Amino acid sequence: MSLETTISDIIARLRQGRFPNEQAISQGIVLHVLQELGWDIYDTTLLRPEFQIGESRADFALGHPPSKLAETLRRHLARACVESGEALDAAPEEYRRRKRRGQARDAIPGVWRKLVERGNEDLVDLLASERW
Repeated sequence: MSLETTISDIIARLRQGRFPNEQAISQGIVLHVLQELGWDIYDTTLLRPEFQIGESRADFALGHPPSKLAETLRRHLARACVESGEALDAAPEEYRRRKRRGQARDAIPGVWRKLVERGNEDLVDLLASERW
């Protein structure tokens, strides 16, 4: 089925009142369209249902599998790495890197606010012109 056909079918069903609640809309419209757009709607690493965003939630979040997960698992759990001591040597650096990434993520809002408050007009104009 093409995307155009899917959309026509959804419009017809909407006119018939076939989507009475949020779950029906999620299953009958959102998932259907995402599948037509090439998303594997059964892979929860790609399509994350009920995704929490701060105090809010999204019905679905589109993503991709963590590309470094396999490498991280190998580095820390592969038998050869454990036996050679590489896994133990790599663990403290991995911890420091993750901790710094979290600290940076937590600091970003305050840093942006300070940059805008103290920044030059070119920076403020650039930030204001970006489409988020």
